[in-house]
Amino acid sequence: MGSLRRVVHLVTALNGSANLRHIDMSRFFSRRPPPPFSPSSMAVVTEESSLPEPSMSFYPAPAPPESKGDIGVMLFGRARDRLLVAGQSVSAAIYDAATHALLAETTPLKPKYWPVSVPVGDDIYLFDLYPRVPCGCRHCFEAVTAVVDSSSSSSSYCSRALPPPPFLFAPGYSPKPIESYTVVGGSEVWISTARAGTYTFDTVSCSWSKQADWPMPFAGLAEYVPEHKLWFGLSSSRRDKHPLCAVDLAAAAAASPETGPELTNVWMELSVPREWIPVEAFLVHLGSSRFFVARFFQELVEVRCDFSQRFDRFAVFTGVELERTSRGELRMIKHKSERYSIAHNVLCHSVGY
Repeated sequence: MGSLRRVVHLVTALNGSANLRHIDMSRFFSRRPPPPFSPSSMAVVTEESSLPEPSMSFYPAPAPPESKGDIGVMLFGRARDRLLVAGQSVSAAIYDAATHALLAETTPLKPKYWPVSVPVGDDIYLFDLYPRVPCGCRHCFEAVTAVVDSSSSSSSYCSRALPPPPFLFAPGYSPKPIESYTVVGGSEVWISTARAGTYTFDTVSCSWSKQADWPMPFAGLAEYVPEHKLWFGLSSSRRDKHPLCAVDLAAAAAASPETGPELTNVWMELSVPREWIPVEAFLVHLGSSRFFVARFFQELVEVRCDFSQRFDRFAVFTGVELERTSRGELRMIKHKSERYSIAHNVLCHSVGY
């Protein structure tokens, strides 16, 4: 698979702890190129598989009684096997998934209720999905960076508080989720909310600016794919069940700060039956125009006499590939899908490289 990412990390949560699993990508891609995508290839997946056993489990350290939220496990940028493990206590650890070793400890300045990260270079930019500015504390946004000791070539990690997004201080602001985020130009972190639009944080000057009145059309993280000069992510459209989409963000922002980009490249790799209730979805760029799509669902299977309900939970993982046609248009090639049963009390926290 050349420079393709061979393993994707899956983090699931159970009773406050977090389990790390490694998903082998070779099982989702055919050795021979499959035929071009067609509606018939969206058929409901029937092949059942089992999730691999966790390679590591993380348990929360004691935290103040008023703290809420779960452990967050987030990936660094170029050091793609290194993960930041942060909970509601003041401590956090760096874990190397390749060597199964805890490398270092760092201290986030403020616990996050729902920590989300954007990898930039070798660093992580960390924010709360529901940012707020409580009295006397503005540490909802921070960076965790590696500091290399030139004499020993070893690395330590430190965190530093960063200025929060300006819209937090707008009159009448109430906490709303950050709906999409990405990196532009290798050094700018873009974040969007439905009401505030899109803001840019320059990691060099450590300053914020308003980029556009419109929010980016993604749900969660979008990634830049240089061979196509486009940003790829899952669409924010719940009605369409968050299909894969691609947008030229830089061109859209330059053309019209008031009107959002038009989605012309949209693909859905899976036919989702009406009874499948979407819970969460993730897209991971593996390199060389290949992507891993992880969708999590629940399905009502029983209504009891007391009107309580029982749901089955499961995931569908799919490997897809994007290529240019002879006319220069992008098209999707679907490789393989598998379905995985998941315990009813297990939640997916993140899927990443």
